[in-house]
Parts: sequence; C-alpha cells; structure tokens
Amino acid sequence: MDKYAPRQWLPHEKPSLPGSPSTPLHTPAKRLAYGVVGLLVAITGGLGNALVTANLVFLQGALGATTA
Repeated sequence: MDKYAPRQWLPHEKPSLPGSPSTPLHTPAKRLAYGVVGLLVAITGGLGNALVTANLVFLQGALGATTA
C-alpha cells in the first residue's frame, strides 16, 4: 500500500464534522495498548504533581525558597 495515496475511509470511520478526527478500526490488542499507555501517562503525571504538592514546604526550606 502506498503511504502517500489518499485514504479510503469506510463509512463508519469518516469524521462526523470536517476537520474532526476520524475513528479508524483498531484490533483489540492495539486498543488495549492505547488504554494502558494512557493510564500510565495519567498516573505518572498525577504522581509527579502530587509529590511536589505534598512536599512543597520541605522543598522550600531545603532550597531556601518562598512561595512568593
């Protein structure tokens, strides 16, 4: 398949509005992989933010910084 050829969308894969993303079919394994990666990114981002927020007072004292 030529990667530069225009994509032939199936009727249920087409975007509902011009400019909106399409919904291509994925295998169940790929859907699970996308879900796991999304969950990992969400947990990692939340944990990093929570660690800084919870330890902000101790970080300020160790670095000699203030909230202002």
